[in-house]
Amino acid sequence: MNQVVIWVIVGLIFLLGVVGFLIFVSYKDHSSSSSSASSSSASSKKKASPPSPGQITYSSPGDHVWTCPDGLTSVDVKVVGGGGGGGSGWSTGECGGGGSAATYVHLKSMPVIPGTSYVASVGKGGSAGENGQSSGFYVKDKTTFVPPTSRSYLDSDGFTVFNFNAITLDYGFFNRGVDNPTTFSVCAWFKSTSSSGILEFSSIIPPSGSYDRILCLSKNGKVKAGVNGGTSTSVVSTADANYLDGKWHFAVFTANGSSIYLYVDGALKDSTSGVGGNYSGHWILGVTNPWNFLDVSNDYYTGLLKGVAISNDVCLTAHQVSELYGASDFVKFQSVLNGISSDWFQMDNPKVLAPGGSGGGNAGTESPGSRAVPSLPGIPSAASVEGSAGNGNSTGGSSLYENYGAGANGSCSSSPPSKAADGVVIISWN
Repeated sequence: MNQVVIWVIVGLIFLLGVVGFLIFVSYKDHSSSSSSASSSSASSKKKASPPSPGQITYSSPGDHVWTCPDGLTSVDVKVVGGGGGGGSGWSTGECGGGGSAATYVHLKSMPVIPGTSYVASVGKGGSAGENGQSSGFYVKDKTTFVPPTSRSYLDSDGFTVFNFNAITLDYGFFNRGVDNPTTFSVCAWFKSTSSSGILEFSSIIPPSGSYDRILCLSKNGKVKAGVNGGTSTSVVSTADANYLDGKWHFAVFTANGSSIYLYVDGALKDSTSGVGGNYSGHWILGVTNPWNFLDVSNDYYTGLLKGVAISNDVCLTAHQVSELYGASDFVKFQSVLNGISSDWFQMDNPKVLAPGGSGGGNAGTESPGSRAVPSLPGIPSAASVEGSAGNGNSTGGSSLYENYGAGANGSCSSSPPSKAADGVVIISWN
């Protein structure tokens, strides 16, 4: 009897061993298959290799389209506007004024997006006292930010800073309408000492009608944001500091279709469930129609804004917010944005612009034509060389880059003056 029991136990141990072995083999095969699939997926997502070094030059006046190759994320851009035309002379020998040279802009490491089309616009040189046309390089069909009437300037970090004033009811808006953005992200650098609205999603321009998806600064210096789905209102708020301190701060208001999140200076401050109202509208900067419990002193914003970027289909992660906050200048900020999405509404779109030269004055019966004034600074102005005026009463301004955009000499007879030099756009990459 004892021997029977022993053999039964031995049999059970053997069976358990076989089952365990089969389970191990099955798991190993599954793990290997998953690992292989994961490896294959990761391989398919590898970034394209950058193209070989190259350069393309556009020197014929007009708009040309350049599509960014796969794997290319930054380019070197040189842009010169069209030169100013020389003034017409008089038959008695009085000379027309010389036209000024166009502005030259050289922007290194401009962020670009693979597969995106850009416009290389080449300015035409002026004739007979005409101003030269501007040249530029920018994204084709980009959503445009319509700025406030108050002035703006280029900061040392490369961002364009916009100055808003509640007294003059300043506001700006993006010209492309959006249909009910439930998943979205709003990023904004702000600097203020005044409790006021920063932005909202409005159904009407000027701001009125339905309004929702609000970001503002409360009376006690808190950053607040909220959505109103029609039946309920959801608000997120900071609680740790007074942000009305006249220093730059970075706010991110983001939503995933069911919840909203508020980050300030790279850190998550608050989150709650909530969905915005279902309507079409425009993103408006510098004004809100805030609900009473947001505790805001003025609907219109007083202060500075820069680096505003809005996505209508991305909910930023904490890591992405941290990367954006840590980007120390405009070029790095753009690089992070481009790595997240290719479709951002931006207050400060990446662009290069070189104004054309000014035309020289025409001569009178007994007086020479006036000399052209220098051309305007380019964008970004920190990287541009302002065009010069014509030297003397009839000599055109000398080219600032390889004879492109030179101003034309004024005529000293009844013959028409020669046409000024056209501009150029040169794109290169290493």
